[in-house]
Amino acid sequence: MKNLLFTITLFFISSIFNTYYCQQASQNSLDPVFGPFKGMSYSMPIVEKKIGNRTSKTIQQSYGRNITDYPKLGVITLKEINVPETVIGQDFFPGVDRTTQFCMLLYSTFEVKRDAFYEFSLTSDDGSILWIDGAEVVNNDGGHQMRVKKDTFFLREGTYPAKLWYFQGLPDRFGLTLNVKPVPKPKFEKYLISVKKFELNTTLLFDTNTSELNPQGRKAFNDFIEEIHKTDFTRITVIGHTDDVGEASYNLNLSKKRAETIADLLRASFNDSSIKIDSMGKGESDPKAKGTDPSARAQNRRVEIILNN
Repeated sequence: MKNLLFTITLFFISSIFNTYYCQQASQNSLDPVFGPFKGMSYSMPIVEKKIGNRTSKTIQQSYGRNITDYPKLGVITLKEINVPETVIGQDFFPGVDRTTQFCMLLYSTFEVKRDAFYEFSLTSDDGSILWIDGAEVVNNDGGHQMRVKKDTFFLREGTYPAKLWYFQGLPDRFGLTLNVKPVPKPKFEKYLISVKKFELNTTLLFDTNTSELNPQGRKAFNDFIEEIHKTDFTRITVIGHTDDVGEASYNLNLSKKRAETIADLLRASFNDSSIKIDSMGKGESDPKAKGTDPSARAQNRRVEIILNN
């Protein structure tokens, strides 16, 4: 009888532990996941700053669209973003054979396994910025000591592109960590990650080397306007892209003009001061498809329209 009671007790305890660990494993399997981060490291150039009659030399202290024009140091791959605060001279930054005056642009994917609110935490010395699906999530930029910036956003299930900027200025420390976790629904909701992202093919919208909509593009835009009127949003971001044919500076300028054309038409269509509409051009710097074949270049000629709530 004692043996039977002992066996039943063990079975009961085992069942409790199995249930607990299965629930924990199930919970962990639903946690969001960043893929490996891959990109390029660059040497930060020295710039001159004029204060009154004095001119001083320093490095750029923030993110800029001309980052990819900086001298390249090399390709960098990080399995995770977890570089604790390190005193200059103790070690090099992983993947970079130097301790100061460098920056990096890294790209990854962010897999969300359930609709939920997520808290993103970015800690760095010096500056860093995180984007998810083209939207700025955490801005910890500028020259500063190790500090943390956090923000909470709602994301639906899916896989999103992620981009991370980081720069290390002058001594005496460096560090960069990125963490994310699901959190309870905030008291005050804010949905700053894109609710929807549309891509319009600029080959259909614009004639070659122009930034004015052609008749076919006008019809496509009108159809698009009908579609987005079905969505609630408070902000629109328009981003122009080109392929890599021609001069990079020309392509950048053309992408800006095309994005502004779409932004102006959106402003005229909504005429609502509560909706903020921004535009920018990225030229050939952020291709959707790799390669120089006609198919890849056709995919890269696009205008992205991101609706945020």
